[in-house]
Amino acid sequence: MTMRNAARVVVWGLLVLGVGGGLALPVPVWGQLPVCEYVAPENRLTALTLGGNYRFFEDRYLNDAENVNEGSLVLEGLAWVERPGWSYSLDGSLQAVFQDGEIALGAGVEGDGSARKYLNEKVFAFGGIDTFGLGLAPDAGLTLNVLGGVGVGRFVNVTPLAQALQAAEALVELGTLSEVPSQDVLQRVAEAIGKERELGLPGVLQEIESALGVRLDVAAVLALQEVLRSEATRFCGWDATAAVGYELVDPTGANNAVLRLRANYAQALDAASQVLARARWQTALPYTGEYRFRATVSYDRILSPTADLTATYTFSRRSLAALEAEQTHALNVGVSLALQANLSVLLQAQAAWGTGFEEPEWGFRVGFEYDLF
Repeated sequence: MTMRNAARVVVWGLLVLGVGGGLALPVPVWGQLPVCEYVAPENRLTALTLGGNYRFFEDRYLNDAENVNEGSLVLEGLAWVERPGWSYSLDGSLQAVFQDGEIALGAGVEGDGSARKYLNEKVFAFGGIDTFGLGLAPDAGLTLNVLGGVGVGRFVNVTPLAQALQAAEALVELGTLSEVPSQDVLQRVAEAIGKERELGLPGVLQEIESALGVRLDVAAVLALQEVLRSEATRFCGWDATAAVGYELVDPTGANNAVLRLRANYAQALDAASQVLARARWQTALPYTGEYRFRATVSYDRILSPTADLTATYTFSRRSLAALEAEQTHALNVGVSLALQANLSVLLQAQAAWGTGFEEPEWGFRVGFEYDLF
């Protein structure tokens, strides 16, 4: 792909996933409140999850030379804090893989950490680190970059409001409420839900009862507990960033200055579902025709208080100056079933097709997730 074509890919990706979110698109309204306009005084999301799974994968070769039959344990962490003037986020993972009687350790399959300072409502400067690639060691394709740049847009966590609206709908169905509460009341309920880690469940229920001005009976408390136990997160908005930096770790051993363009877009379709899209293009400087591009689009839906569905399509392309560009299409569909408040079972089906494939890859994964906090 030429530099001009590469630029077209990036521009169209940013327009579709980023700037498109700022056009006059319809904003869903549940009750009377536009969920994507929700911004809490302090928007906080933290999680630490221990997961394990068994995975079988039929490889891309007709002779099955690289079939995968393995188990693994994964520790994943996420921290997200956002205020009107600044924000920071950090996520990463540590993984142990059990295959053919051996154990391999890997860190940061894909992670990101950044701090943002908003210069006005939409424009911000940022700095941070990130990893890009998929592998358990640097020679498997993992990179580590230090970056700084500028961006535009707002990409925010609206999970508390989504849960507040679900809670209101549940209480209307029970007859505890005669109608969906006003915007101000829903905001107060969302703020209470956002403080669950500091207040605890009893404290949140007490705050919700005070905000609604009603007495919660046993049936209402159980309905609210079902809503609050859902692990589904909801995001809204868009952002697009341009950054320059330096590769501290590179799978080729050639550490270079880098240029990265990235865009995020999310839309909560209703209280139970959302679409999330991300695109990223990165190249070394000075530009030689080599680059990495990756885009994902996912759809998440809460099927019931104890079941969530996620479907994700991923396109990745790597252009090498002296070789044919490599690209891969992958599809992952999975269901998460909550057994209790902090324990879930995962069932996933996977398929992929791309450059050099002799046959489609396919596989399945069975596992669990346990929320440490």
